[in-house]
Amino acid sequence: MTQTLVKPMPLKERLRELRAAKGLTQMELAAAAGLTLSGVTQMEAGKIKNPRLDTLQALARVLGCTLDDLARGDDAPPAAPPPRRKGKKGGKP
Repeated sequence: MTQTLVKPMPLKERLRELRAAKGLTQMELAAAAGLTLSGVTQMEAGKIKNPRLDTLQALARVLGCTLDDLARGDDAPPAAPPPRRKGKKGGKP
């Protein structure tokens, strides 16, 4: 059986989509999240690709979503947990 991988939506597109769904302008989102208009504009333009965690948390709070929702989009499959390591306890690996 083959598995189809879904590429996550880029942050710039996801941010724009969630903001529009809430009916917010970039200025309103920036103000509500305690960010600058320039910061929000640059994220939506793709100029800021890896914003700080506290920035993402503020955006998620205002947009009413989780960090996962903001980062990967609704149609992306959930991330698989990392595999558990099997090793001896207290001994050498």
